[in-house]
Amino acid sequence: MERLSQSEEVAYFDSEPIASQIRAAVCVQSRVIEDRKVLLESSQQLLDKVKMSGVEIVKPDHYSGHRLLPTSIEFYKGSRDTINDRVRFRLVEDPYPIDLPSGSFHGSNGWVYERLEP
Repeated sequence: MERLSQSEEVAYFDSEPIASQIRAAVCVQSRVIEDRKVLLESSQQLLDKVKMSGVEIVKPDHYSGHRLLPTSIEFYKGSRDTINDRVRFRLVEDPYPIDLPSGSFHGSNGWVYERLEP
């Protein structure tokens, strides 16, 4: 995982719907609050200010973004007969390895996919 640059964070924030921008401006994620009513009132006050004066919501300092850089992703689908489906995608160093194990297949951009036993 890596932190987004300031310009990427601003671009993402600016692309968000107004309701999401307001939520981000009035909320500090995971902070303990006394009552949900406080958030609703703060959100409504900021929405009214935006509507009345056309004020632009600026990305708050506490708003940040991160990019996930996975090297392996697994999908699991259960079934009634308990022969569950598991498919793993993994990034390999050599994007075109010659000798893949049986049951492994070349994907794109260095990814290999394979079915796993339950």
